[in-house]
Order: sequence, then C-alpha cells, then structure tokens
Amino acid sequence: MRFLVLVLVTSFALSGCKNQYEITGTNASGTEIFKGSALGFQAGKFNIESNKNRKCNGRFDSVNDLASGYGKGDFKCTDGNEGTFWFNIEKNYKSGNGAAYIGGEKFKFIYGKQT
Repeated sequence: MRFLVLVLVTSFALSGCKNQYEITGTNASGTEIFKGSALGFQAGKFNIESNKNRKCNGRFDSVNDLASGYGKGDFKCTDGNEGTFWFNIEKNYKSGNGAAYIGGEKFKFIYGKQT
C-alpha cells in the first residue's frame, strides 16, 4: 500500500512539471512574426512558425537554477538557420523575454504561461 501511495504522489508531482508557454516574437524590421509554444519548466522544447512559413524548433534550459533569472537554448529552422538564444525569466516564473539572430537579423520574443 505504501508503494502505491508513493507512486501516486510521485505521478501527481511530476505531472505538474510540464508547463506550456505561448511564444510570440518578431524580427527587427517587423516583417516576420513568429508564434508557437514551449513545453517544460526549467528545461524543455519549443516549436515556432512565422507568417513567412519559416518553422523553427529547439530546446531550452535555465542556467544554473531559476533564481539566476535567465536561460539559454538552441534552435534549428527549416530554412537551415540555426543558433543559440538567451532569455530572461521573470520573478513570477511564468513569463519572460529573449533574443536570437536568425539569418543575421535580430529576433526578439516574449513568452508566457498559457491559461
């Protein structure tokens, strides 16, 4: 019985570890708008797509721990662009912003927890 309770408690705790976040962003010239989502909390994966049909995906991780307030990730796009991005984590741990360079142009994004 104790084992069953432990399994149920562990399952309940782990189910809360996967959080989904909306991502929106634009390039510096404002001609390309990205939307998508990320799944994870301290680490996870994401997918975004632009109004120009460019699709990118990748992984992210908070650096050290959430208290440091930032993280980084890597992305790869269908058009061959790839790179690293950095992001800030707001103190509420539910939103933030970041930046990357895609095709030599700066791309800024924000993210927030989906309700």
